[in-house]
Amino acid sequence: CSFYRMLAAYALALGFSIPYGMMAARSRFWERILIPAVDIAQSVPVVGFFPAAIYFFVALAHGSRLGVEMAAIFLIFTSQAWNMTLGVFESIKTIPADSIEALDAFGVSGWLRFKRLLMPACVPKLVYNSIVSWMAGWYFLIACEIITVGPAHYHLPGLGSYLMEAADRGSTIDIVAGLIALLLIIVAMDVIVWQPLSSLADKFRYEVA
Repeated sequence: CSFYRMLAAYALALGFSIPYGMMAARSRFWERILIPAVDIAQSVPVVGFFPAAIYFFVALAHGSRLGVEMAAIFLIFTSQAWNMTLGVFESIKTIPADSIEALDAFGVSGWLRFKRLLMPACVPKLVYNSIVSWMAGWYFLIACEIITVGPAHYHLPGLGSYLMEAADRGSTIDIVAGLIALLLIIVAMDVIVWQPLSSLADKFRYEVA
């Protein structure tokens, strides 16, 4: 359950960061609005979003568990999205001028420009920042699976809540088992996903003479 929440939050963060970062990087007007908004958002700790997220999503789902799940995913999203967005923004702003001029000379625009220039330029930074954001999501996992806002207490099944319960019981065996499971997931993700993506990202780096 924890992994699915992390995956859903990451997918949302990826879908948010690419258009948001590109819009901010390609327009001075939007840069002056969007980048300060991200700076403000990333300065707010994840727990700062708890009351609003719980109220909104629980009310949206009429008090069902789906609303709590959506709130947890949103909270994990807030720990991942801002870093990835700034990575996209920085990547677009640092595209070499000669690459842009070459596409302009051939009249490349729209989808082809996005496919051949903008998105490839974002790959290295986006992959690296994704690794950092994914780790940040794990860091806040326990807080996102056991949510207490005033008298309301929400508990979601998952690795984070399992570790918290084990710590409350003082069960060393359960704590060690939970940490081993977490370590195995992290190692598997690194071997199966992040290392291949990092190798792929190296092919998109600009060589600066």
